[in-house]
Amino acid sequence: MASIQVGMRSQQKLCAHMRRPLLEELVRRVTMPLYNTNKTKYIPSQLGNNCINLIEERYGSQKIEHLIINTVFKKSNKYSDPSDYYIVIAFIARGVALGHITFHLVYDNCQRVNTNSLFHIKNNQSSKRVRRLYIKEDADLANCIVIYFGDIVMRPHNIGDELYELSECAVDVMNFYLKSRQQHQFSLENHRADNIELSSQTQSYIADIIKLNARCFRGGTRRRRSSRRGTRRSRKIRNTTVRVRGGLCI
Repeated sequence: MASIQVGMRSQQKLCAHMRRPLLEELVRRVTMPLYNTNKTKYIPSQLGNNCINLIEERYGSQKIEHLIINTVFKKSNKYSDPSDYYIVIAFIARGVALGHITFHLVYDNCQRVNTNSLFHIKNNQSSKRVRRLYIKEDADLANCIVIYFGDIVMRPHNIGDELYELSECAVDVMNFYLKSRQQHQFSLENHRADNIELSSQTQSYIADIIKLNARCFRGGTRRRRSSRRGTRRSRKIRNTTVRVRGGLCI
């Protein structure tokens, strides 16, 4: 139960942080280049390429010789009320699907009991090997957020050393994205992926995410609740939102 509560707070922080310009830039970096008409040729997205470069920098060129990192922005077919949109970072090494990282982007999905947590790393070789990811406020940068590794879902089934190392690099890249433009060149505020044109369907997905996450923002759906209990909850959300909006990361 405690992990579910931490997961809910984590997703609220991310959803409150990801205003439309930042979300659009993140999706651009996740989306495969449109010029990749040859589906058999692997061309990484900007996020995938940033991850590969960091992995090579830390572990050497041998680590990336037979490594593919696919990144996807999707709408789930499993949920419709509310819709579920998510980002996947998948690691394929030597032709084997090692595992993936999942970030769900709609706050309402926190209400669904999910033992894997809404942000998690999963080893594709075993459904038991899952590790949660959480989000907290950055201790060094006021009003900013940072992704960090959480607990193992089913002890002692860890995700494995290789997947851990690859995932650690991917999480670090995501944290670079979440910093302000003054703090890191990879910041989403720098809007460096303008060469990636978002399709009309992708743009409609982003608009839906922003609408569904309105309750995380000041003036969102929770603010309009008439009951006394609802008012207390809306004030809590508004206070969190003001704190996030006041920082450099918005």
